[in-house]
Amino acid sequence: LNNTIDKVSTSLDNYLFNEASFSIYDFVWHLFCDWYIELSKSDLAKEERYNIVMNVLLYVLRVVLRLLHPFTPY
Repeated sequence: LNNTIDKVSTSLDNYLFNEASFSIYDFVWHLFCDWYIELSKSDLAKEERYNIVMNVLLYVLRVVLRLLHPFTPY
């Protein structure tokens, strides 16, 4: 996530909007959805891990929504 934030910030600073949007897309679909969500499903079934995993999922989703703001403001 931090690497994606850096890539998006650098791309937006240099007015490379296509690279910024592709970085967000790549992170969300290829890392967050394909890997983290799929791997976290088994931990969500465990009562003792549920809160930790859900907090991480929500944190990443909040950050992704902030990163998307220049492209989808409302």
